[in-house]
Amino acid sequence: MALEFEGFKFLPKVVVFDLDYTLWPLYVDCLSGPPFRIVNHVVTDRSGQRIKFYKDVPLILHSLKRNDIKIALASRTGAISWAEQIIQLIPVPLIQEDEVPKSEIYSKTLKNIVDAVEIYPTSKIRHIKQIAKRLDCHLNDILFFDDEYRNIRDLKSLGITSILVDDGMTVKVLHEGLRQYNKDLKDYYS
Repeated sequence: MALEFEGFKFLPKVVVFDLDYTLWPLYVDCLSGPPFRIVNHVVTDRSGQRIKFYKDVPLILHSLKRNDIKIALASRTGAISWAEQIIQLIPVPLIQEDEVPKSEIYSKTLKNIVDAVEIYPTSKIRHIKQIAKRLDCHLNDILFFDDEYRNIRDLKSLGITSILVDDGMTVKVLHEGLRQYNKDLKDYYS
């Protein structure tokens, strides 16, 4: 079942997620590297380590798309090609209400779902400004999630609603972000 966002007056035009310890529980640059493969709908690295989303991530991603909210990824990893390969491979399973043949349950990958990707080792300010330019939106149209406080601090300084993710992305964290986004926009328009 998709999440409902009806209780919120304002919805962001874009939600930006960090990758490591935000969408999945690992650092890409600490993996043993390629080749990355799909084994039983799960991405594995060269040593067989599994790369999977946190439990709520597929529901969150599909719910944002159903509400016409764009999704972007911003990662400051130095393992750029590894992260890009994983994004191209990692399946985003459809949620239960999707009535599709079983063969299509894992047919979309993260790359199919996102609207913009910025991956390189630099400040998240650069990532976000590039995403805003690419998706033709203002900075206050963005809601940002990351597990590192320095990134949250940097983006808050630009007026972007930024939420610290302590233990992976969850529905609860998403709703916290949407509440804060609404508070920030209410204050902005007051």
